[in-house]
Parts: sequence; structure tokens; C-alpha cells
Amino acid sequence: MPKNTTLLQITDLHILPNEGDELLGADTYSALRLVLENALAEHQPDAIVATGDLTQDGSDTSYERLRGVLLQTGLPIYALPGNHDSVAGMERCLAGGPIRVDPTHEIGGWRLVLLNSQVEGHSHGALDPGQLSLLKGSAANTDGPVIACLHHGPDAPCADPGCHLHDDEALRQLVRDNKNVRVLLGGHTHLAHESRIGGAAFYSTPATCVQAKHLVPRGETPAADFLSGHDFNPRKHGYRILSLSPDGQFATDVHFVESAV
Repeated sequence: MPKNTTLLQITDLHILPNEGDELLGADTYSALRLVLENALAEHQPDAIVATGDLTQDGSDTSYERLRGVLLQTGLPIYALPGNHDSVAGMERCLAGGPIRVDPTHEIGGWRLVLLNSQVEGHSHGALDPGQLSLLKGSAANTDGPVIACLHHGPDAPCADPGCHLHDDEALRQLVRDNKNVRVLLGGHTHLAHESRIGGAAFYSTPATCVQAKHLVPRGETPAADFLSGHDFNPRKHGYRILSLSPDGQFATDVHFVESAV
């Protein structure tokens, strides 16, 4: 019987260009190293998927720092952009060898589809018709289960529109119509939450850098500015582990590590 595949999801790395640089009080580079060290030792993953905001500034230097850390894992790595990323920079400085940024892959009997929800110059996300067609075609051309990965997921539990995937009804309908789409993975919100779309499960995964509390619930009036509507913990760093069975069954949980004060 084929063994299950263990997939490590990391998201919202926000790697910065210089040693010692911090974001909201966190050394994002050291946080990523701590997460990877813990995840590899505790769970022995077969592959890694990185679901966006890989860097904070989209610079070549930040991608080169990130590439060095990821290559040390010795694992296949599948990466997609978030709102802070440069697609060109990812292709130029990050991709190559075991690090893949092309959109479709086969892993453990599952089809992995990497979607780009970036809306250039904005913090919110959206899927254009080409991205929706990519998922629809990928799901239609396989009999196996599908994982769709994107940075901005539906159902962000926050009033701030910058936290949302806009115009998400087309994605919801596509997932409802394609029963072999079993899992959607996202990030962006810097916390763990989950919901259902038809027969599929959506999971948002905590950031490797800082965790966020969204202080104004979705449906209420947003705070006057982004920072006043959120509270951040720079010492707590998260990741998700998924165990994928070739028959489409799966299990998943979230793990945290804490850095020294």
C-alpha cells in the first residue's frame, strides 16, 4: 500500500534583505529557520509548499536569502506569490533546482495547483479569469484529488478589505462544481482558520513571522487604519502539516514554535 505523503505548508515569511532586519518586532529570517528546523525534525515532510508573501520587499537580495535557507532543507519546494512578492523576482532569483514556481505538480497521488491571487499594488487579492481557468482545467484533467493553493483565501475573519480575497464567488462555484478539489490552502491573515466550500475544506495557515489578531470582525466597520485594527505577536511562529493519502483522504494540523524574547 502506498504511504501517505507529508506536506509542510509555510506562508507569510516576509523575508527582509539584511541580516538583523525586523518586521513588527520579529527577525523574519531567524523565525523561518526556527520553523523549518522544528518542522523537519518533528514531522519529516516530503515536500514544502510556500503560499506567498515570501519576502517583504520583493527584492532580489531578499529572494536570494530565502533561496539559501530553502535549499538547506533538501526538499522539493513549491512557491507562489503574495501581495508583497515580485513574480519576476521569484522567477529570477528563487526558482531553480528543487524550488518550483510553475503552477501544476503531482505529489503523492494528488495534483497541486499554485494560483496567483496577487493584485499588483494592493494588499487584497483576486483571481483573474486565467487563474480560474487554470484551476478548472487542472481539476478536470485528473481523476485524483486536487489541492489548490493561493495566498488570499476566502472567509478572512476581518473587517479590513485588504485582508480579503475579493470577488471570490467564482472560485466558490468552481470548487462546488469540481468534486475532486478537496483542499484549498492559503495564508495572508497570519492566523489559523478554516471553512467549507461545498465538499472542499479551506485552511488558512499561521505566518512563520508574526501572528495577527484581527480586532474588528468581518461585517463590522473597519478600523481607521490597518495597524489599529490588528494586534501582532512577533514571538510566535506557525506552520501547517498535511498528511495526504493517495485515495484523497487527508489529515492536517497547525504547529507553533516560539522564539526567545
